[in-house]
Amino acid sequence: MRNESKLAEGMTVYSSDGTKLGKITTCRADGFIVEKGLFFPKSSLLHYDDVAEVKNGDVQLHHSREYLADESSWLSREEGLKRVAAGKTGAAVAGVKVAIEPGKGREMRKEEQAEVVRVPLAEEEVSAEKHLRDLGDVRVHKKVVVRQKQITVPVMHEEVRVERVALDPASAVAPSQDVFVETTVSIPLHEEVVEVKKHTVVREEVRVTKQAFQEEFKTTTEVRSEELDIEEPATLKERLRKTG
Repeated sequence: MRNESKLAEGMTVYSSDGTKLGKITTCRADGFIVEKGLFFPKSSLLHYDDVAEVKNGDVQLHHSREYLADESSWLSREEGLKRVAAGKTGAAVAGVKVAIEPGKGREMRKEEQAEVVRVPLAEEEVSAEKHLRDLGDVRVHKKVVVRQKQITVPVMHEEVRVERVALDPASAVAPSQDVFVETTVSIPLHEEVVEVKKHTVVREEVRVTKQAFQEEFKTTTEVRSEELDIEEPATLKERLRKTG
């Protein structure tokens, strides 16, 4: 497929080293015209043979920025534009026969009168991204504490009490046969002894949970933006000062 059939008005043209040259305004039989802009000082005629590749609506040329910036390489092309604007049909442009369609010369002059230079201005926007980081570990350690605990327990013990009771002689009983015989009577005594026993019970349960809280975090950063300053020629400023 030839390059003529791939190109269309509005496509962006780039040099071989990636410099943006401008958009195609007119496709003709002899070539295509690129708008005046930041690179070309005026609308420029390029040939279809100059095209190296057409991809995704972009046109890449065989020539580099340095080659295209050389004024001597554009003498024949500028001459062709002048002849197109003058409406000369069949004129030779850089060795190629140019077929001028009726009315195209008027379109060229109208385009040159309404040239627009587009300067994109950019600025930076701020977006926030969050990520988790470790704050450290919370360690819950259970330890054994020994303390003294005093309890009171009532205990019983037995003692002997000796009581002497005088008897009435009238009611006295005759002595037994063991009179004047040494004897021993054993009386057992008892007491309660405290035995301390310990057993384990669950006193309480400690629950440790992890909870997330939301808070506002404020930060400041620098952002850049592009602005446009228009510097007028000194002669124009002088003329405006005089007329004002």
